[in-house]
Amino acid sequence: MKTKTKVLTTISVLLVVIVTIVVLCSTVFCVGSINVVWHTETRNLTEKETQVVASSGINNGNSVFLVGKDEAIEKIEMQFPYIKVLSIETVFPNVLNIHAVEREPVFAVQLTENSYVITDEDFKVLDVRTGNFNSTSSNEIKIFGTFSSTQITSTSSGNYLQMPELEQFKSIKENFALRNMDLSQLKGFIKSATFQDDKIILNTFYGVEIYIYEPQERQQEKVAMLLVVFQSLNAEKRASGIIGVYENPENDIVGSHHPKNV
Repeated sequence: MKTKTKVLTTISVLLVVIVTIVVLCSTVFCVGSINVVWHTETRNLTEKETQVVASSGINNGNSVFLVGKDEAIEKIEMQFPYIKVLSIETVFPNVLNIHAVEREPVFAVQLTENSYVITDEDFKVLDVRTGNFNSTSSNEIKIFGTFSSTQITSTSSGNYLQMPELEQFKSIKENFALRNMDLSQLKGFIKSATFQDDKIILNTFYGVEIYIYEPQERQQEKVAMLLVVFQSLNAEKRASGIIGVYENPENDIVGSHHPKNV
């Protein structure tokens, strides 16, 4: 009885293997078409669908079951920094849909006096530029800092900037989002950001400067406080002076507005 069971088990396994091989080799399941499905409007990637598909390394004729989707996404995003692939969907029997969005330029990180990189909100490098950068209310937020040469080795397009200061600013951006300020509003509010010892200085398009002291500590509360102070100011005060936000000796988060040089 045991011998018969073993034989039946072996036959079942062989049948599964044979069926699997037949399915994998079947032309029915060979990639017939690959489409790029955009989930945002495109500017830098308009009419680049053919090149995007080619960069994936997936060819018509590959089995849809053997496509390395993670590897394909990595190849696409490395060759096209502005693209963010959400997923690669298999539509049986033989269609692949690359679901993607175009990354939005958000920051211009100055590395030297005459060089800076354009990044998205996650500090992925979209472009490397030289010359002067003029921040407007609709383009990127300029970021200054003391970034060492060891920190700028990954500035080629497609890589991510890895700097502790930028991680702080990423969380600041997220805390502004918690106060219902999206990226377009943030661009229209902050002209530039400067890292300076124990504080981050935000230059606003209104004129007033914002000092966030010890930004790595209780940051969410400090962002909430600076917005409370800003919203309490009239137009004249918003146009000049400094808003300082910090933790006082009693462990309260406080903020105030005062003229410069006071």
